[in-house]
Amino acid sequence: MSIKFYSEYLSNINTLSITLFIKGVPPDLSINTFSLAFLSDIDNTKKNIITFPFKIIPSSLRISETDNTVILKLKTEKEWFNIKHNIISDMPIIYNSKLLKGISTLYCNKCNNQLSILNDSENTPLKHIVNDQTFLTFKRFIDLPSDHWFEMMDCWLCVPSDISRFEGQIGIGSMAAKENNILIGRTFLILHPNNIIPDCFKQKIYEIKQTLVYIWREIQCKNCKQNIGFVLINTSKNDTIVAVKLHKYKLNMDIFSNEKNEIIQLNKISFIECFVIDLFEYANSHASYKFVVKNEKGEPMGLIWLLNWNVYISTNNFGPENISSKAVKLLFIDCLKDPNSSLAQKWINDSQIDVLIYENQCCIELLNYLNQSNQAIPSDQRIFNNFNVGFITYTIKK
Repeated sequence: MSIKFYSEYLSNINTLSITLFIKGVPPDLSINTFSLAFLSDIDNTKKNIITFPFKIIPSSLRISETDNTVILKLKTEKEWFNIKHNIISDMPIIYNSKLLKGISTLYCNKCNNQLSILNDSENTPLKHIVNDQTFLTFKRFIDLPSDHWFEMMDCWLCVPSDISRFEGQIGIGSMAAKENNILIGRTFLILHPNNIIPDCFKQKIYEIKQTLVYIWREIQCKNCKQNIGFVLINTSKNDTIVAVKLHKYKLNMDIFSNEKNEIIQLNKISFIECFVIDLFEYANSHASYKFVVKNEKGEPMGLIWLLNWNVYISTNNFGPENISSKAVKLLFIDCLKDPNSSLAQKWINDSQIDVLIYENQCCIELLNYLNQSNQAIPSDQRIFNNFNVGFITYTIKK
């Protein structure tokens, strides 16, 4: 039986903290530059080995104990951290144009209802032949530099000749894709309406007086009623759809692989990873570290306070699998467990705290994940200033 453990590596101070969930310092504890090993009184015939992808300084070891844990503190070599050629300060990129190049068809990931279609037009889709079968893929895949980049165009573009280069501009804060082209944001795709099967979705109509020419309306898969994204409509032209935004975490995708010369299916992208991307995006573009998470009805579901985004966590105390991954560490309050929190109302009324809105099921998935992560942390570290402490692991996909 393996000993339960939880470790955090903090790159800014080159410190590794390892908590072993056992009583007393294990016998035969040994530390080398990349791992530690020990026997335990649970099973003194089997060696427990914990490895790390960075260089440890064994002589820096400091040991402390509580009633049920042993804490090891170690220093690490500076500037040595490297995981698959990605340094710990790298930001996550969720399925950019390099990974999504070759999309053939998009589906709802709940019922596999087909959503996209390719058309012969001025921007003719690309053709691929596999075993005498012809497959069409989108012609171009264009990364947006930020999910909020178009809001800042006034700061970047000064003269009409600059603005004219942004073909497809249709309104403040909006950008439409050309037919058979895809604009790729961190957590969404934007398609031309001609690339969406007309009867595959249904708009959610709200009885609210609209004064803007261009507005986003939420859409559901017509088959299973799952919220899959938004359509941008022109209210001055009989609500004509001018762009379709689909959540990456609501899609399955058929993608043509040049390496394998075949169509492969990319199944559901994790909402939790996409949530981490939103945290990075807001922290970088808005300098925000506090968030109220609400569902689509505007009900507060949770409070998030981002602490550290360059933590590396290793543990076998979280779910059925061992984890060794980069992570963001945060404080949170689950408003479902504490619906009368006075702090929640204070944060909601604070204009400097950003609001993140997701559908109810996604909010519940996030809170379940955070509550589970809290249980993986040593008990004396689970609460800080009346907040729960949690983490979200993520990988870098480039």
